[in-house]
Amino acid sequence: AWGGGAYAIVHVFRGGDGSGGGDAPIPGRAIGAVWAPIDASARVLTLNFDAPERLRPRQKVEIPLQIDGAAGDFVAVTLAAVDEGVLQLTDFASPDPVDYFFGKRRLGVDIRDAYGQLLSDRVSQILNLRQGGDAAGKHAAGLPHRWIKPVALFQGFLKVEKGRVRVPLELPEFNGSLRLMAVAATSGKVGSVAKRVLVRDDIVLSGSPPRFLSPGDRAEMTLTFHALEGGAVKLAPKMTASDAVSAEPTLGEIALQPGQRLTRKVVLRANEPGSSLLVMEVDTPKDGKRRLEWPLTVRPSGPLMTQSEPITLANGADLRLDARLFANFYAADARATVAFSALPNFDLPGLISQLDRYPYGCVEQTISTAAPWLYAGDLARTLGLGLADADAQKLRIEKAIGQVLARQTFDGGFGLWSSNQQSDVWLTAYALDFLLEAQKQGYAVDKFALERARDKLQNYLQGAEFAGPDLHRKAFAFAALARANAVERGAARAFADGYAEKFPSPLAKAQMGYALALAGDGARAQRLLTEAVDQARAAPASGPNNRRLRWESGDYGTMLRDKAAILALALDSGLTLNEAPQLAQAIAADKARARYLSTQEQAWLLRAAQALVKSQGPVMVTADGAQMLPIPAGAMAYLRADADARNLAQGVSFSNKEARPVQGIITTIGAPRAPQPAENAGISIQRNLWTMNGEAVDLASIRQNDLIVVDLTMSVAPEAFGNVLVVDYLPAGFEIENPRFGQSSAAAQLAWLENLSEPDHVDLRDDRFIASVDAQSWRSRFRLVYLARAVTPGDYVLPGAFAENMYLPNAFGRGDAGRVQISQR
Repeated sequence: AWGGGAYAIVHVFRGGDGSGGGDAPIPGRAIGAVWAPIDASARVLTLNFDAPERLRPRQKVEIPLQIDGAAGDFVAVTLAAVDEGVLQLTDFASPDPVDYFFGKRRLGVDIRDAYGQLLSDRVSQILNLRQGGDAAGKHAAGLPHRWIKPVALFQGFLKVEKGRVRVPLELPEFNGSLRLMAVAATSGKVGSVAKRVLVRDDIVLSGSPPRFLSPGDRAEMTLTFHALEGGAVKLAPKMTASDAVSAEPTLGEIALQPGQRLTRKVVLRANEPGSSLLVMEVDTPKDGKRRLEWPLTVRPSGPLMTQSEPITLANGADLRLDARLFANFYAADARATVAFSALPNFDLPGLISQLDRYPYGCVEQTISTAAPWLYAGDLARTLGLGLADADAQKLRIEKAIGQVLARQTFDGGFGLWSSNQQSDVWLTAYALDFLLEAQKQGYAVDKFALERARDKLQNYLQGAEFAGPDLHRKAFAFAALARANAVERGAARAFADGYAEKFPSPLAKAQMGYALALAGDGARAQRLLTEAVDQARAAPASGPNNRRLRWESGDYGTMLRDKAAILALALDSGLTLNEAPQLAQAIAADKARARYLSTQEQAWLLRAAQALVKSQGPVMVTADGAQMLPIPAGAMAYLRADADARNLAQGVSFSNKEARPVQGIITTIGAPRAPQPAENAGISIQRNLWTMNGEAVDLASIRQNDLIVVDLTMSVAPEAFGNVLVVDYLPAGFEIENPRFGQSSAAAQLAWLENLSEPDHVDLRDDRFIASVDAQSWRSRFRLVYLARAVTPGDYVLPGAFAENMYLPNAFGRGDAGRVQISQR
């Protein structure tokens, strides 16, 4: 059982005479370790490729593989063919099962002794330890940016006959190097082989489109024609673009001499948001008609906008909607829901649509945006939000579960953005509540993760000090543990009796009432929930002045969120609460007044709406004489600006056939056509562009391959303190060079930058820079810096930088928009 070998550890000692004289021996000690491998040749298979040095793309080929040493045993073989350029980005090492099973192992022991205490230090000295290497230094410089289409092909468990197998591969449109990697194993032997092969046409065609465009952009796409083999040739390429992009095909005839490489420019113009396919077709002498395709997305130059309008439709009354509904939005991405209800209307379809489109994902946002699929999955599928069936919905929720569990910290709690952050008690209770609901609905949730989260909250309840904000966390911890059937009824009673009157919010009372209801103490639960509902009804309408922020209470909440959560918990408790309908009316009124809603508000409004309508039937409202889509306690229509353009041009009429008035909400979501002006609603944000030497950048004279320092400065007013999300949309033609300047190798070149802030979280995306900071009274000014490189020549929209309090979205700031030009170097 030696495995791959063993370490020999050698100690050498040298004594001294203790005199300390100049010629006296100096006491010392040395330790060494050497790896002694075993001879594993009897357990190794020998593999060899008999593949040609060059292959042609767009063909089905067979790669011969010879396996020696199997001696008639069953052989399992896999082969992967991967773009060599992709593998080199991460220094990927080809699979080597021999090294895995028989290679050198890290020495897994510590050496501890007291010899050093026995040696005289009067004449001795401590030597420097000789170890390490310089392999990491080669990654100091960034790799050049290239447009690539990765290739990764795989064939597994192939049939081997007499030590040979021919592996079929379908090669795509690709010019470059492929690394062939084969692994084989028998019951007692393993082996592997890797080989690089060239995949290339006689005439190599390539193109470098931008990663995306925005409406109004003009980009110059470079096409390359390279005659590597063969004689002189004349080509007549044709370039086309579909839908959202138009291309100016000014290529003309191209005459190539042997070995010659020529480039041509194609001007692309983005019209409206959507997807486009760029296509180049060209006839070649040897390969016939060639067709190259590049998908290209036209992205709105800023965030989507949501508009909600409440209406009341009397008995027999009509409402007519036409194309003006989407007049201010680009048609390709505009959607609207028209929802009617006989109950207070929370606009359930609109909430689902908004949560589904939310693009960011801390733990709270991941849970909240999964709420439509967990609590209202049938209606979400009816709305057609990208999930065609229950299987797709299942995958959506499973993905959310995985993302949440990936951020569980070492102590069982959950960090907002990462498992490396300090765990948050309120967030842990929210995550446990979500995971338990998912498990209840039949989804697989790791039991150990649930136990760790439960233990985290139980330990917190045993050791928390009862300061004001802590009462919120403690109450939610009791509620989450009650769902896990892990709450101690006596402890919950003692906490409720001793601290209920000190709760800083009625939500804590509702959470304790909910916990006690699940624990079987109906009397206390009824009292606490009734008091919570009454206090929520009496609370003033939600607005900027009574929205509690995370830095104060640690519960990501506002009064509107609290009211919705109180109603949801009260209705889910199973108790009868006569004042719940009045609270629902107050919530509907508060929602109608809110300009923007946070994910917390939307998620709890959705849960409250679902609980409110469980026992209600649909209402009779028709659209152009036809019954509208029935939903719980209501009816709805889902309109799309593109698919329903003809109907909207003629107008759509909605008629109330009920004997009573019905409440309605029209919610429109889309990308605004006009750029949004700069605005300061509690947050001021400004963007400056600098050269690497600290000089201001002229937006009209940036050259291709220039490296730009993007400098975001932000000031947060007290009413906007809390978790602030900063989003800087890139103009097309640029690519982010480094997501976090503080970790950049270019930091030494930019010593002139001062007072930089360290964000809590940074997310690098193809089209935007995202950072999260925690604004407090002692830290309200921020400076965030990242690097962007000018890649594609053109004239582009420069969106304004944007920042908002994630849980108080009425507090936001938007910078000035403009245009930027990149010229060819």
